[in-house]
Amino acid sequence: MPYPPTAAGALVDSVVGLYMAVVILRLLFQLLRVEFHNPLVRLTLAATDPPLRLLRRLIPVTRWRGIDPATAVFIWLLALVNVAVPHLLADADFRWGGALVVGLADALDQVVWVFLIAVLARVVLSWVAPTSMHPAVRLVYQLSAPVLAPFQRILPTLGGLDFSPLAALFGLNLMQKWLIAPLADFGFRLL
Repeated sequence: MPYPPTAAGALVDSVVGLYMAVVILRLLFQLLRVEFHNPLVRLTLAATDPPLRLLRRLIPVTRWRGIDPATAVFIWLLALVNVAVPHLLADADFRWGGALVVGLADALDQVVWVFLIAVLARVVLSWVAPTSMHPAVRLVYQLSAPVLAPFQRILPTLGGLDFSPLAALFGLNLMQKWLIAPLADFGFRLL
């Protein structure tokens, strides 16, 4: 994805991108049914609850396969802001159709990045603190488990080494390059 054209655009990109990652974590916590008594999960819920309460007045609360539609729409709106504001600040040509597609690609890319970081953190934690019961460690294991599970079923452990994280990182990277990047490129052509 191209760089933001102005310093203000870069600031908006950083702040909105960070908050979007927190909202994505909230959605993943709901989807993966992580321990909600974890203090880090409670912090995430407290940080994202006020805007979602407002959005739930417009969007019904009914869940679809564990996904809260208001949270998913909020992520997409944040991604749209992340695309639109830098372009509008730079007085660049702007089309909403392209921004919607680029926003979707940006949101999907952030989800993949959350999983990439969770898998990498799990690898490091398996060496540094394999039996830790710290809330952050439990959270990393819960976030990375669904990504690693398919690869752990396929790949055997060789000499006590688990190569499923390597395969998962490779698969997530391929998803970014073959699915998300073409979608973003298509959106930028429309933008």
